[in-house]
Amino acid sequence: MPLLAPTENLQPTQEDKIDRQVSHLIAIPNQVKGQLIAAYKQAHSLMWGNQGEVTPAQRIAKLNETAAAAEFLAIEGVLFAFLTQTLAQQDAGALAEVTALHEAIPAHSISQDGTVTLD
Repeated sequence: MPLLAPTENLQPTQEDKIDRQVSHLIAIPNQVKGQLIAAYKQAHSLMWGNQGEVTPAQRIAKLNETAAAAEFLAIEGVLFAFLTQTLAQQDAGALAEVTALHEAIPAHSISQDGTVTLD
């Protein structure tokens, strides 16, 4: 019984080749990256920032009336996931900034009916 696998198993699989090609597509131009980061910051501020006398808890209560709070959190999560994937390869400083914003989101839970509550 051989101790090493046959050399034919060391060749990249079709999936490896596709992964390598896709990783190049993930790279985004700096201008677009800047726009995405700005959009994330704006969305984060709109949802979680104090604007005038309106607190995040009041904003969530209002959004819960139309079931928009859970949808907003889902969109914010998708944008954050996309940014972390792209920035991890391109811009560590921007990644740290976006991650800090995301980690500053207050603890919350989403019920099965889509209602968001702050914990």
